Amino acid sequence: MRTVGRYTLTRELTAGELGARWLALCADTQTSHQIHRIDGIDPGKSDDAQRFGEAVARVAGFGHRHVLEIEAHGVDPQFGPWVATPFTGDQDGVLTLERLLRLKSGIMDPPEARRAMEHLLEAAAAGHAAGLVHGDLDLAGVSVSRGGSLQIDLYGLRQVLRPAAGSRELLVRVEARAMARIGYQLVTGLRVDEPLIPATRVVEGLHGSWDDWFGTALGEPGFTTAAHALHALRECRLNFELESARRRIARGGIRTSGGG
Repeated sequence: MRTVGRYTLTRELTAGELGARWLALCADTQTSHQIHRIDGIDPGKSDDAQRFGEAVARVAGFGHRHVLEIEAHGVDPQFGPWVATPFTGDQDGVLTLERLLRLKSGIMDPPEARRAMEHLLEAAAAGHAAGLVHGDLDLAGVSVSRGGSLQIDLYGLRQVLRPAAGSRELLVRVEARAMARIGYQLVTGLRVDEPLIPATRVVEGLHGSWDDWFGTALGEPGFTTAAHALHALRECRLNFELESARRRIARGGIRTSGGG
């Protein structure tokens, strides 16, 4: 078995956005972790290795309960640059938001979906305040912790390593829109398409304030900041708390931000 730093790679997992990843065992603690190999960095070039180290240090300094923690990093001459994070999955692999949604038959109750959206937007708002931007995001780029909390994988690292074209203001709007796109799929079970189908036409009993929120979030210019989107989201009304709470107790689900 290959060893990277103090981690022994035990099984290859589904690839992440920045490269392949493995389930690994830490020699010091005998606990499971993920090792992410970061593509596009030449370990033989000192400038690349330095750029990678500086990028990870910058991102790792931003800690948030809804961002997957970077526990360690390094550059292995054969393996390449790598980052270690907690392992949030089970025997079937990484539990991403994409996989969780499949387990829930492709749709969430609006209260649970709103909590999920709040987790993402809270992370984005804090990241932006710390000078970071993640940019585009999809369901596969979000992990679900064992405590039921959503955590964005390697928040901001892609943008630090490979800056996308466009102003910071544009990238912030792109990020907020991506989170709204995720939210629309969680609530309706549908992918965003044109023309946008109002969520109230898909989900019986959903309050019209959700249509207003999605109309703004997915329209032009969209919400200008994640903080603005989050504030507006919390104004969306829910009409069926009791029944959704019963179902959530029965099957488990996304917890409030105070969860693990």
